[in-house]
Amino acid sequence: MAHVEACGPVTVENKSIAKILELPLVEFAKHSHIIVQMNSENVTLNYDSPTRMYIVKYNGHDYSCDGPSYRPVHD
Repeated sequence: MAHVEACGPVTVENKSIAKILELPLVEFAKHSHIIVQMNSENVTLNYDSPTRMYIVKYNGHDYSCDGPSYRPVHD
C-alpha cells in the first residue's frame, strides 16, 4: 500500500522583504510545526489555525509557509 511523506525543500516566504526561500526540511508535525534549516540554524515555524499557515518571527523578519512538499512512498 502506498502513502505520502513530507519532504524538502520547503518553500518559505520572508513576508518582511517579499522573498521566497527554498529551505531543507528537518522535521514536520502536521498542524503543529515545521522545522527548517535557515542560515545553518534550525528554525521552528508553528501552525497558526486561523490562517492555516506555519509562521515565525526570526531575526526581526516574519516568515510563513503553507507546508512541506510530499512524495509517494510504496510499502
